Amino acid sequence: MAMTPNTPERILRRLIPGPNGCLLWPGAKWSQGYGCVRMNYVARLVHRIAFEAAHGPIPKDREIHHRCGNKLCANPDHLEAVTRREHVFEDRPMIIARAAQTHCLRGHEFNQANTRMARNGTRHCRACRRALDLDRYHKGKVINVR
Repeated sequence: MAMTPNTPERILRRLIPGPNGCLLWPGAKWSQGYGCVRMNYVARLVHRIAFEAAHGPIPKDREIHHRCGNKLCANPDHLEAVTRREHVFEDRPMIIARAAQTHCLRGHEFNQANTRMARNGTRHCRACRRALDLDRYHKGKVINVR
């Protein structure tokens, strides 16, 4: 017996009502918690299918943000297309607070000469690092007394 291919309409009919007006995906989930389904032999995220069905194609420079905060929600009214920067800052208030910091915890200014950027985008104070390295060096030093 041939399987019926998934279409956006068929996928969206499977959504079930949830709290706060959410329409929840009851099927498979990706490891990050988003609903996923196979459509035309390709794994797709359900909330992206729902957004495209309601609002048209997603611009290439945009990501879909869940205003309700529920990763399984596919209610187009709860989804919006935002830039990567908006998406990161919307979801993580701590990142906003850290980005606004002008000094490290010990009072050294974050400027070009005193700041080292890590691969993940976090800033590290060079002065604090030097002090830590010196402290470790002196603690490990063995003094011979004769």
